[in-house]
Amino acid sequence: MKRILVILPWFPYPLNSGGNQAICNGIKALTENFDLCVLYVDFVPDCHKKQIDSLKKELGNVKLFGVWDYLILFDEVKRKIIGTHFDYRYRNLLEFRRYPSKLLKKISEIVVQEKIDCVQVEMFDALPLVDYIPSYVKKMFVHHEIRFELGEQIV
Repeated sequence: MKRILVILPWFPYPLNSGGNQAICNGIKALTENFDLCVLYVDFVPDCHKKQIDSLKKELGNVKLFGVWDYLILFDEVKRKIIGTHFDYRYRNLLEFRRYPSKLLKKISEIVVQEKIDCVQVEMFDALPLVDYIPSYVKKMFVHHEIRFELGEQIV
């Protein structure tokens, strides 16, 4: 069976938002035909420790990997503070995050250790990570909202 690594810019549980529901439903649909690993970004270390088992039950046979670094938290706080003071048409410029080397190394480790055939990057926030996926691995980008369309309309 082909092996896919799904990279998420946040922990997709609980299912209290359309984004989390779309992510989890998409992952569940893939588990029927592929072996899946999911790498998610945590903004605070172990902040989802109590919800991991619930997410595993929701997703089924999926390997979960989390990564945290203080730079991720710093960027998220900075984005939230600055973003609330910007006009909406400029706020999307802040959506691209900088990701620390710890996360980039984790992606490479999982690709090698789990013998990943394809990496699926989910959501606009994680799009910059495509550049750090090893070149020999196939890549996909999945987005569950119309942010690109919104951006074109605003500008």
